Amino acid sequence: MRIGEIARQTNVSIQTLRFYERKGFLPPPARSAAGYRAYSSADLWRVNFIRQSQQLGFPLKEIKELLDIHEHFSKPQGAVTARWKKAVRIARERLALIDSKILALAAMQAQLALVLGDAAEEPQEHCPVAQPQELPAPAATSCKKSH
Repeated sequence: MRIGEIARQTNVSIQTLRFYERKGFLPPPARSAAGYRAYSSADLWRVNFIRQSQQLGFPLKEIKELLDIHEHFSKPQGAVTARWKKAVRIARERLALIDSKILALAAMQAQLALVLGDAAEEPQEHCPVAQPQELPAPAATSCKKSH
């Protein structure tokens, strides 16, 4: 398939596909007699894997490592075990990061719910969103309406 077709099927831009090729995320595609890039179903899989991994929060460096592990997975058993352990380590690190983000978001949600409680309907002395409840708000952050 040509570059425009793989771009449409994966919902990435042509520039992104060229970037992936330059940075080694995609192998250089075969070329048609007219010089057009000809991508394979394996390339389609790789681009979809990259997109899904990015949506899960993996940075490009880790995605590249995971792709390399996948590509060389059929090597001798010892190498497979080492690659498997590396892939699992990368995934566990990402999971730990996601867990910490979930905790931070839950704390933020609780803070906003507290701020938006019953008192949210009436103007307050200080802006409750910009200032944590435990700390006194400095005068400069006041949200009072001026009349």
